[in-house]
Amino acid sequence: MYGLQISAAIVGLLVCIGKASGIACYNCSSEHDPLCGDPFWGGSQYLINCPSSCLKVKRSSTYGQKFHRSCFKAEIAGPMLGGAMDKHCVTQYVPFQGEVTQCYCTAKGCNSGPSSHCNLITLTVVCLIGALTFESYIL
Repeated sequence: MYGLQISAAIVGLLVCIGKASGIACYNCSSEHDPLCGDPFWGGSQYLINCPSSCLKVKRSSTYGQKFHRSCFKAEIAGPMLGGAMDKHCVTQYVPFQGEVTQCYCTAKGCNSGPSSHCNLITLTVVCLIGALTFESYIL
């Protein structure tokens, strides 16, 4: 029984270990792809791995709206935005471009990055399967 608990713990740890060395961000421009506008439904073809944070730029003018999504370096944005990088948007008027809103984010849910947090349901299912498998060998 003690061996079963150790095996279940090892399997649980393996489930919790993620390979999320960065963050997955969408990378597209509505100038080249109309599907990149708002609302944006995403898709795996737009995902790229970024080192630290994501960027979304919205330009609004009399000619309409344009969107750009890509990576952004948090090391640069942190000092520019006062250090708070969970989610931050800056809106300003740019001559001949109109209103430009830039949003930077690194918080969970702002992109499609793989989570390195352990999902309790996944861990429970894996442990139950492991326990049932090892129990059949013991009995």
